Amino acid sequence: MRETGKNLTSLFIAWRFIIAEKRLKAINIITRISILGVIVGVMTLVVVLSVLNGFQDLARSLFLSVDSDVQITAMSGKHIREDETLLNAIRGLDHVASANYYIEDKAILLADEKSGVVVLKGLEQAAYAKMKPLMDLNNRTDSLHGIVLGRALAMNYDLYISAGIRLFGSVYLDQALELLDQPFGIKPIEPPVYRVENFFSSHRNFDENYAILPINLARKALSYEPNWVTGMDIRAEDGIDDDELKSVVLKIITKQKVDSLYQVTTLSEKYSQLFDVMELEKWGSFLILMMIIVVASLSLVGSLTMTSIEKKRDLYFLRCMGMQPVHIKQIFFLEGLLIAIIGIASGIILGGILCFLQHNYGLVSLPSQEAFIIDAYPVKVQWVDFLVVAIGSFFVCFVASFYPASRAIDYSETRATH
Repeated sequence: MRETGKNLTSLFIAWRFIIAEKRLKAINIITRISILGVIVGVMTLVVVLSVLNGFQDLARSLFLSVDSDVQITAMSGKHIREDETLLNAIRGLDHVASANYYIEDKAILLADEKSGVVVLKGLEQAAYAKMKPLMDLNNRTDSLHGIVLGRALAMNYDLYISAGIRLFGSVYLDQALELLDQPFGIKPIEPPVYRVENFFSSHRNFDENYAILPINLARKALSYEPNWVTGMDIRAEDGIDDDELKSVVLKIITKQKVDSLYQVTTLSEKYSQLFDVMELEKWGSFLILMMIIVVASLSLVGSLTMTSIEKKRDLYFLRCMGMQPVHIKQIFFLEGLLIAIIGIASGIILGGILCFLQHNYGLVSLPSQEAFIIDAYPVKVQWVDFLVVAIGSFFVCFVASFYPASRAIDYSETRATH
């Protein structure tokens, strides 16, 4: 109980040292600079990490425009057979928003004057209709007889709406090679003509390489058997992490004893290199911006040291009254921590307000809006980032308070001459 009272006394004196006017005005200025430095550093960290989270979330949403949170594919080979029992079981799971078959494979695209390899993806009608927000012509997504091309892909091949193109997969190539060897024994192949129905804009990977077809037309173009598909696209409900969804899907696959036939891949795993780089960029920025807190902590060292020098007469009398050296050290240590707490709390509050305003009102616009699909910097608040920033900043200030607190003991043993 007595020790608690001494700790409260040290805390009270530390608070008085912060708010009291000093004889040397520079000490007040340096103290305020210390607090301001911590505020600016914490606020900057919170905002920058939230913006980088926003870009990660934007990239994920662009991938999800064509891909899904979780995909089921063959453990070996390029295709699986339709399994309605498994599909219906997955659709009935709590965390699943939708589940559909899809076909995806490389194909040859033949235009009037150009040809090349594209990625052909066939979607069921429900998934096909969900791409409507990405389409240039929103009123033309109900037709199930045309092809939708990435805008960059269409520009590369000089294609326009209603232009005719041919698509064929590896089976057609094999037949063509066989035809060259036996030109009179095999009926000439004639890949069907598809009309360009629309263009879509999404992630560059899709814009430059993908052609979207209804699943029945994709099956015909790639010469798949009637019940063959590449896999299942499974989309999570809002707020469900793809790893969480994967674990749920794996349980149902194991329960039905088909886990040896299928593999389950999350979006994060499929594009792991990109997301790993973005995560590295985020925490690299965190370490660099922590230098603002380090610089603010140097001001904190100066402020506490100068305060202890100015207050050494008061400290001497406190020693004469029986205060132990450990409590003298505690006064300045607590003063440093109080400054840190004030700066960190204010920085987090201000940073949170800025993130809220940016998210809802787009205060800061992107420099080249025509080059992006959004107008302002995206923001996504993750409270764990706030916690990491608070702990990191507090630790730096915690370490910075040790030296001046230790020096205060020496000053308390010397009586001031003025």
